[in-house]
Amino acid sequence: MAKQKAPRGTGSIYWDPHGERYVGRIQVDGRRRSVYARTKTEAREKLNALLRDGYQPRGGGSRQLGTLLAEWLERDAAGRGLAPSTLNRHQWAVDRLDATLGDVRLDELDVGKIDDALDQLAANGEGLSKWSLRAIRSTLRQALNYASRRGEIKRNPAEFALIPAKAQAEVKRRSLLPEEAAVMFDAFAEERNGVMFDLMLRCGLRPGEAAGLWWKDLDLDAPIANVTRAVRRDGGRSAVSDYLKTSKAKRTIGLPAETVERLIAHRREQAAERLAAPVWGDERLVFATPAGGVLDASKIRKQLAAICTAAEIDVTRPNELRHTCASYLIEQGVPVSAVAALLGHSSTRMVEQTYHHRLREVMDTATTVEWPTLKAPENAD
Repeated sequence: MAKQKAPRGTGSIYWDPHGERYVGRIQVDGRRRSVYARTKTEAREKLNALLRDGYQPRGGGSRQLGTLLAEWLERDAAGRGLAPSTLNRHQWAVDRLDATLGDVRLDELDVGKIDDALDQLAANGEGLSKWSLRAIRSTLRQALNYASRRGEIKRNPAEFALIPAKAQAEVKRRSLLPEEAAVMFDAFAEERNGVMFDLMLRCGLRPGEAAGLWWKDLDLDAPIANVTRAVRRDGGRSAVSDYLKTSKAKRTIGLPAETVERLIAHRREQAAERLAAPVWGDERLVFATPAGGVLDASKIRKQLAAICTAAEIDVTRPNELRHTCASYLIEQGVPVSAVAALLGHSSTRMVEQTYHHRLREVMDTATTVEWPTLKAPENAD
């Protein structure tokens, strides 16, 4: 039996996996309203209450923040050519801002109210981390800059809002030590799709970029890889997209000789898999599921965790292979600008501040120079 849709004009309800709750949305009096509930029935009741009672915005010449956020998403953010994952992150932030500050008028919005909202988001059921709160503040700052350009506010209070100290700290990224990386290279050789992790570690590819490679992107005679697409989460499913994370992410990189050998072997193994499989999803994919489907982030993360466990190495996240690549190259004397270009960054700032980790705790800088012998002056007679 076909699923019955709600009548037009009664709003929509969907499950928010991040907040583990149902979100209902509806337009009332020209303003988008959101409700939040633990069950779908409760969300429908809240939407019906809004329809029954109506929503009357406060008087005055300033509109409410919720209206601005919806307009900014539709007219500004959506028109900037952002990756779907970035737009989804903005939508996620807008949902939380709408729940905490949506009713506040722009002429009454100040730093204190934003600080209170961030405190609330840090302390509520989700207990958002400092990274998540910074992402929300960034979205708010961009939306308020949009309002400022239109003369609706004189200054942007989000510029001065503080992330609460009690918020959860971000999970600190790590980098493999050289001997750990050597063990991992050997472990990858024994794994199905192991050369995908090899590419992340040797060449600094993002997990989505490696999973999104097509065979036509590789020239194993040159040998090079053209990074032009990535796997993105869109509409609840993973798919290969032409949108990359940054404007500099589309790039051509040289492939190390050992990686090329492993890719050639992987191509033979995949061809045998395709012949044996009753159905194969997408023959263009370099790395695929056993049925030829797109590899999503969860599968990649779980496979790498299993490899680390078997190799008796602390569990490493896929993106930390990229961190290891940057750290090792820099400490081998490769210029930071060259490393940034390899990783697909437009500047060196991110590489220097985020990706470069010390591979050794003890720095031997002071032992590499010769100090003059200093003697106390002798007393003259």
